Amino acid sequence: MKIGIMGGTFNPIHNGHLSLADAALKQYHLDEIWFMPSGLPAHKANDELLSSEKRFLMVQLAIKDTDKFKASSFEIDRAGYTYTADTMVALAKEYPKAEFYYIIGGDSLMKFHKWVKPEVISAHTSLLAAGRNGYSKEELILQAENLKQQFGTKVFFLEMPELVISSNEIRSLCKVNHYEAINTMVPETVFRYITENELWKCPMN
Repeated sequence: MKIGIMGGTFNPIHNGHLSLADAALKQYHLDEIWFMPSGLPAHKANDELLSSEKRFLMVQLAIKDTDKFKASSFEIDRAGYTYTADTMVALAKEYPKAEFYYIIGGDSLMKFHKWVKPEVISAHTSLLAAGRNGYSKEELILQAENLKQQFGTKVFFLEMPELVISSNEIRSLCKVNHYEAINTMVPETVFRYITENELWKCPMN
């Protein structure tokens, strides 16, 4: 079974995440893609981070109409900080017959060598990467070659248009009550949840 892993805080999940997953599903004929919100990410400040319950619910809302997209609480259910290396070791042990593909943007590919234990991640999954944030195809290919030499990383590329959407931008718009501006950035179900609960809205002074 070929399983794609979409990791991250999903704070919130947005249409860029879904487009990336859809490209991976179709281009590499994956059986399923597991959207796996991190529980307590070690590398992100927590002042704007919603509870894992809220982030997981938004993931469920975003993917509810796509059969091959699954919401996974695998990282949320684990205590302590979330590291991809630990996750992949645990997944390989629990699903020994699965073939894993970790799906990332081009910006994450360029920083992959700085992740915790990239050699361990590389031993348990291939990377499916899309171009993003102004990196050229040549830069991404060179990085893929460097990662293969350093860590044995297997990198495959996704062909898709670049969607300039970020969770940080969405939160910034919500802070100043510009909820209408995020309507095209997130699925309708997620938009309703964010607006009805006024997520990230800063109180008036």
